[in-house]
Amino acid sequence: MNAPTTTTYDSIPYESYPFENTHPAHLASIAGLFGFPAVDPAACRVLELGCGAGGNLIPMADTAPGSRFHGIDTAATQIDKGRETIAALGLTNVTLECGDILAAGRELGEFDYIVCHGVYSWVPEAVQTRILTLCRELLSPHGIAYISYNTYPGWHLRATVREMMNFHARGFDDDRDRIAQARALLNFLVDSVPQGNTYGQMLRDELELVRDRDDAYLFHEHLEICNTPLYFHQFAERAQAAGLGYLGEAALSSMMLTQDISPKVRETLQRIAPDIIRFEQYLDFLRNRTFRRTLLCHAEVALRREITPATIADYRVSSALVPHTPEDGERGSEGLMFRHPGGMVLSAHTALERTLLATLTERSPAALPLTALATLVGEGEDDAAGLSGIASIVLECASNGVLELHRHPDLFTTGPGPRPACSALVRWQLRDQSWATNRRHLRVELPPFDRHLLALLDGSRDREALAREMTALVTAKTLRLLLQDEPVEDPAIVAEIMGPAIDKALARLANAMLLVA
Repeated sequence: MNAPTTTTYDSIPYESYPFENTHPAHLASIAGLFGFPAVDPAACRVLELGCGAGGNLIPMADTAPGSRFHGIDTAATQIDKGRETIAALGLTNVTLECGDILAAGRELGEFDYIVCHGVYSWVPEAVQTRILTLCRELLSPHGIAYISYNTYPGWHLRATVREMMNFHARGFDDDRDRIAQARALLNFLVDSVPQGNTYGQMLRDELELVRDRDDAYLFHEHLEICNTPLYFHQFAERAQAAGLGYLGEAALSSMMLTQDISPKVRETLQRIAPDIIRFEQYLDFLRNRTFRRTLLCHAEVALRREITPATIADYRVSSALVPHTPEDGERGSEGLMFRHPGGMVLSAHTALERTLLATLTERSPAALPLTALATLVGEGEDDAAGLSGIASIVLECASNGVLELHRHPDLFTTGPGPRPACSALVRWQLRDQSWATNRRHLRVELPPFDRHLLALLDGSRDREALAREMTALVTAKTLRLLLQDEPVEDPAIVAEIMGPAIDKALARLANAMLLVA
């Protein structure tokens, strides 16, 4: 494949992040809901188009040594950075290639998963066409392609903000100057748009959303030449023309009639949208959707669209819910309440709902098989009616985005061992940044104490050794140890509180799914 010349992604690089919904294990779990027999993520082949520095692909390779991974990107500096990480970690199952998607072909081989995140809307039409063609040519018979893109109708207003910034920055040649000018305009508009009218409020919301993003996002999303949103039905038609079929979305809740959709609207949708493409398009109209993460497969694959409790009988379920204490007058306060990190609050009214959600919350972040969950809540794994009742509750919660469904075992430990360990990848990432990729492919921001502790977790140190080395960091003033938000320097106090501080940190890290031992 021919390597391209330097691009704006070299001069203004995106930070290379993991994207949870692109992981083969997640894609396989979604596909299984529709009767699609996805390839085992532990022994699969993955291609990423637009891989950047491998921030998404390399963590996948780290957790799946029996799989093969290949990434392509036009930015040579990003590829070089990714290759440095691969070499440092000694990974032999992942390769990165600097090249043009237009030049890619069948010589790459066959893949069970193709990931194309943050590329499709930001490239010319010829490249968009080639992306879909490559998916058809390179997908294995039971392969899944993930493609994200900007969508209308939501992007109509966002495009207005983009056009304003481009108008203001058009007289500047240097990209950094254009970013600075675009930000100056945003600040001016946020402070100047009239209060008290619908247009002003809508525009202010969009402006503040853009203003809070980093320079790389602002430039590549709003100041690049290419950014072409489209309606979902248009994307589906293009995919069909390429020989691909619509499998679903990477987020289950985005496909479902969630609790915010009234019964009357549900009835109307079911009448006017007899097929899934039209149904999804009408949902976009209702939700003013701006972005999609669509899953495609070969057009000839038969899918089962009805998801029932029986569908998830062999699934696992995890929860990020925490108990919620309702405020006076809060709606739904008559039941036991839980809060999701995304902000949703739900009430558990029946005894089974309360026990089930409390059990999942207590054992979070572990993903429990439904049969094991049935035993824990007292229904019994041999009780078909009890299992069905549990599956119904789980499916409703998952459809509303407050529980997660999995088909494969966890790759982390929830209980730190005598010699705690994290992956070499985590230790490498924390050399020069404040976040790491956990074992469920999520980006986790970490405080200084936890970062320094993780750097020591190679499995060779027990608690005593960890306390000794962390104390040395405090003595050298490399690390500040806090007690009631005040720094502690007295050696006697440091020695007294270091052990408990490490235990608390290890519990946090286990809960963050960062530990493997």
